[in-house]
Amino acid sequence: MVTGCMVKPYVLTMQDIRTRATKDFQSVAAIQEPVAGPIDLYDAIARALKYNLDARVKAMQAQLAHQQLDVAHYTLLPQVSANAGFDGRNNYSGGGARSLLDGRPVLEPFTSADRNVTSGNLAHSWDVLDFGLSYVRAQQAADNVMIAEEERRRIAVRLVQDVRSAYWRAVSAERVSQRVQFLDESVAKALESAQQIVDKKLQTPLTPLNYRRDLLNIQREVQRVFREVRTAKNQLASLMGLPPGTAYELVVPIRTGTVPEVNLDTERMEQQALMFRAELRSIDYQKRINAKEARAVFLEYFPSLKLSLGGYYSSNSFFLYQNWLGYASQASWNLLSAFRTPAKLKAVEAHSQVLDAQSLALTMAILTEVHVGAAQFVLAKQ
Repeated sequence: MVTGCMVKPYVLTMQDIRTRATKDFQSVAAIQEPVAGPIDLYDAIARALKYNLDARVKAMQAQLAHQQLDVAHYTLLPQVSANAGFDGRNNYSGGGARSLLDGRPVLEPFTSADRNVTSGNLAHSWDVLDFGLSYVRAQQAADNVMIAEEERRRIAVRLVQDVRSAYWRAVSAERVSQRVQFLDESVAKALESAQQIVDKKLQTPLTPLNYRRDLLNIQREVQRVFREVRTAKNQLASLMGLPPGTAYELVVPIRTGTVPEVNLDTERMEQQALMFRAELRSIDYQKRINAKEARAVFLEYFPSLKLSLGGYYSSNSFFLYQNWLGYASQASWNLLSAFRTPAKLKAVEAHSQVLDAQSLALTMAILTEVHVGAAQFVLAKQ
């Protein structure tokens, strides 16, 4: 019996793995909205925000946080329990009595219960301390909802940036593909002409060789740039949630020489970043959760007071009243909480210091990103 109850690990079979792979591939290959025409930048951003799998995961996590908040609301309610039972035995439960003075029996054996008894009750109980702790936990769950929303917004912002970068790199690949092909053909012809010059000895070998070397360097550099942008279309398809290998066309805007004007006011950009970055807002909500945790530790120090009220029924014929209303109150206090509470408060304080340090480190990183981004824009403009 002991051996039969043991649980042993087992390796997934190839059939299990094949079934999972087939199911996942079918889910990925399912196109929610077929591509009807050429895709411009705003279409690409809209499709990415709607169908990107990473964005969907964050949206589901935000929805999960909302559901957990709904569950936390129900913990604020008192407990209402309904119980029913049956108690039986093969003989009567009986007893007697004996004098404490001389030890003689004073009563004949007697019983006060039927052999088979059916009972039931409907009771209402409420723990005042649990209500206070549940209220604090519900507030923390509400802050977790806001953290999930900020994380969802952060992913959306990053997704828009990635889509914009992949789109323009894909447009660049569309623009230069024909010219790169023309360049390859021209270089091939020039290399052939240079080889003929060497073969016919029309010039000294050093001059055509230097010419060929320069042509090959130019060709290699252009192809390197083309390889970097050639995969952008596949990356853009992945960001938009399109199955791998899906054919689609891009709207190639007309190239203009106008450089967009950006206000590079450093102080204003720093303030904007510190006000609206989702990472900093998430830490602010974490600080609120930690502050509420200190309140929960303080509530746990107090004794628990439980109030109960219920209706009871028993089929025991010996009872004078087979239906009755019961009410009670009970107070309890864990004496060890006096030693445990200071340690918990120290842990909460340490967590608060960690959050402050994270906020400062993230603030410095964000300010650095702002200055680096401004410098990159100036260099790109030049």
